[in-house]
Amino acid sequence: MSNYMIAPYVFQTKIRRSNPPVAKTLADIDGKKTGLEDATGNVLAAILNRTGGYQDKQDPNKHYVLKSVRAAAGVGYLLKVEPGRKGIQSTLKQHTGVVARTVGDVEYVALRHLIYFPPNGHTALIFAERHGIYGAISFLRPALHQVLTEKFPALTFSIDAMTTLAALVNASYSDLVFKAPGKRDASGRYLDSGSRVSIRVGFRGKRKVKDLMANGHKIDAKKVYGILTQEGSEFGVSAPIDSKGWEASMKVETGDGPPRTFKIDDAGPALIYPINGATINGQVVSTSSYPTDEQFLGVCENIIDDISGQFDIVSGQKLPKDSKFLNWDGTQRVPWEVTYFDSP
Repeated sequence: MSNYMIAPYVFQTKIRRSNPPVAKTLADIDGKKTGLEDATGNVLAAILNRTGGYQDKQDPNKHYVLKSVRAAAGVGYLLKVEPGRKGIQSTLKQHTGVVARTVGDVEYVALRHLIYFPPNGHTALIFAERHGIYGAISFLRPALHQVLTEKFPALTFSIDAMTTLAALVNASYSDLVFKAPGKRDASGRYLDSGSRVSIRVGFRGKRKVKDLMANGHKIDAKKVYGILTQEGSEFGVSAPIDSKGWEASMKVETGDGPPRTFKIDDAGPALIYPINGATINGQVVSTSSYPTDEQFLGVCENIIDDISGQFDIVSGQKLPKDSKFLNWDGTQRVPWEVTYFDSP
């Protein structure tokens, strides 16, 4: 079964030290008619043409490559980002044979991201594809933030998971799903392949999300994993000493629209939408195949429809077809170099 999903993020620009915060329009973020779409393009141009990609500062086994960019003028950029990992000894069984993988090899997983600039808006959206432990927003977010903050010191830039504290405080949940870590290799690192055990904890009644918050500002992962011990003690199930390698998600009812699934991590909740199994224009995306770009965009459009009335999204707003996103090589912009990440 394939399990691709999309986590939407809110991309905003505001005047530094303004009180209350004043959001800038996407078409003119500096008073000189510089649009956020053009500024973002300058950063992407540098990343796209970087030889060898980037290496994570915190974990040298993580690598990132921006494989391709397609653009629809006035709409946004459709990216294919490849987060990569090394340090694992494994074999890949194919129909034609077996491919060995050594600890020095890097395995890359292609993930799509749509950076969308709604017309006449103040808020851009980033739709980030994920699969299991693989995601690339942890690369794009600091890269964009570092360069844009340097180029526009009078402004602040933020890329946050699409949710609001007000919605969570009044929300309820009825079950939690915990996914245990995969197997470890000889060095103690978690393997990124093989099956994983899922544990679902359900409740007879609904519970308040606010009871899981720490200091009223984000969901506390320790409280979430504490439920695993509380509810599973009679079966010998206990929460991990730390949540490394674990995943937790909850289905939340906000009273506004259908239930939404949140993935819980150290950064707080991230709203996620499955691609596999989603319905797009009456057609269900197969649960056993790699979604097409058209299907990825279709789920992005479903999300836009779901949040209409918020974030400058008007009802009935549509994305262009996949064919309208044209190949983009970065020569259209002036590259703004990213220095946040070290080179491999």
